[in-house]
Amino acid sequence: MLSKGFLKEMRSRAKTWMTERYGRAAERMGERKPAFETNAGLPVAPLYTPADLADQDYFETIGLPGEYPYTRGTYPIGYRSRYWQQNAYAGFGTGPDTNERLKFALSQGETALNLIMDVPTSYWGIDSDDPQAEGEVGRTGLAMNSIEDMADAFADIPIERISVTLNPTSVVVPSIYFAMAEERGLALADLKGTCRNNPLVDYVSCNSGVMPAPKDALRELADFVAFTQEHTPSWHPFNIGSYEYRENGVTAVQELGFLFGNAIAYTDALIERGLEFDEFAPKYLFYTSVQTNLFEEIAKLRAARRMWAKLAKERYGAKNPASLLFRIHTQTSGFTLTAEEPLNNIARATIQGLAAVLGGTNSLYTDPYDEALCLPSELGLRTAMRTQQIIMEESGVADTIDPLGGSYYVESLTNAMEEGALEVLAEIEAQGGMVKAIENGWASAESERSVAQYLSRVASGEHVVVGHNKYRTDEPVERSVFRIDPAFEQKQKDRLAKLRAERNDAEVTAKLEALRQAVRDDNNMVRPCIEAAKARATFGEMTQAIYGEMKSFRENFRDLKLRMYA
Repeated sequence: MLSKGFLKEMRSRAKTWMTERYGRAAERMGERKPAFETNAGLPVAPLYTPADLADQDYFETIGLPGEYPYTRGTYPIGYRSRYWQQNAYAGFGTGPDTNERLKFALSQGETALNLIMDVPTSYWGIDSDDPQAEGEVGRTGLAMNSIEDMADAFADIPIERISVTLNPTSVVVPSIYFAMAEERGLALADLKGTCRNNPLVDYVSCNSGVMPAPKDALRELADFVAFTQEHTPSWHPFNIGSYEYRENGVTAVQELGFLFGNAIAYTDALIERGLEFDEFAPKYLFYTSVQTNLFEEIAKLRAARRMWAKLAKERYGAKNPASLLFRIHTQTSGFTLTAEEPLNNIARATIQGLAAVLGGTNSLYTDPYDEALCLPSELGLRTAMRTQQIIMEESGVADTIDPLGGSYYVESLTNAMEEGALEVLAEIEAQGGMVKAIENGWASAESERSVAQYLSRVASGEHVVVGHNKYRTDEPVERSVFRIDPAFEQKQKDRLAKLRAERNDAEVTAKLEALRQAVRDDNNMVRPCIEAAKARATFGEMTQAIYGEMKSFRENFRDLKLRMYA
């Protein structure tokens, strides 16, 4: 702690400097803005000094890396032993098409695979031959209809040695993955990876999905967590994410509040299911966006680690030290990418990736520069990976732990971020928790209000987007766009027809009924789902078997596109 005498002198000198030096310079030269603030609206002062941190106990609020409250990092060694996991977008068309892209990603230095599914799989719960899927098959990710597609996607890839992320929110996709692994002769205990599996976020960020009521989505999630706890010790059953909230327009402060609102809802649901906090919390992974305001994003990640450690310790009485650890996957922001002058997106991804690393991320996905235009091309993916590799190998920022720790500005902003996020979380709690906040429309209204404010600031020029509303050229920009061959769709339908013709329909019917029975009887649905996948039940059939038994199922499978594009 600094002495009272020093702090008194510091405040006096800073006050004098503000009046006599800064104030006179501002009067003479003017300032660029009437007020300076972060994208989240947090005020930015012209100067920060030790006096701004005078009231905090260093060890209680900042501490040392790998020690409570983990502000300075989850692990004591930082990146000095190994770098963060490097991820990139992979998935389109059929299984063989996706397999080529996954292998290409590995050849470019990717250290963990991130498999994306198409819209019918990810959001609609239907197969490629469903009439509603027309025009969307394989366009934004793998058309994953069965165990055959999963096997083709991972052909000749040593999944027992590589961490894999599966993106849809459902027990069905990871069950198919587990079934594929068992057919390969692998034990489930050999697998490592995670699932996006973050159902609550979809009710706010995406109105295009076919989803049960939140309470049923939480039941599905609890089943999966319980299963993986017993059978897949190296698998992280879900990511508590806020990325989609942020992409939908919320601020960085709101993002943290929503993130921990989700975390509390999931945790309470798992405890209600009879699971022990210190048994499942060590498997938690978190997932956030990083945007271009460098210091705001760094402060956000530092504040998040501290918030989770306090929440786990004080609210849930964590005894296991691993339960306190905030393991974070970050993704640069698709929301910030521009179709105009797309090469500018390389600079955006670089700043965002740097923010993630300086903030202490454990895993990072950098958006390719062409993702605002199309499914990423090979050049876009390679450039995204090279962006991370330049940060890793050339910048020097990974050589010391939490290099911005102790910065008067960063520490002050970290405190402000935490305070703001706790206020948002208090509002969520006042609604009765995140599930109630979703059901009564509060969460969606907050998101819509934030994005409207942002778009208004962009339209007025108050918020500058380079190449879009400022420094824009009228010269035509050559764009290399990766296009999906429309023949992919028919090819996938033919593959699916072949599977339906060759499988044992009686076995499929029996396995699907067993799955329905598990849902009806409130038994764990994951093993029946795995067995249905082995029998060659399709993704859509299994999804409908599960959701058809959930009486609160919000919608059936009609008019999906109307809702998606409304």
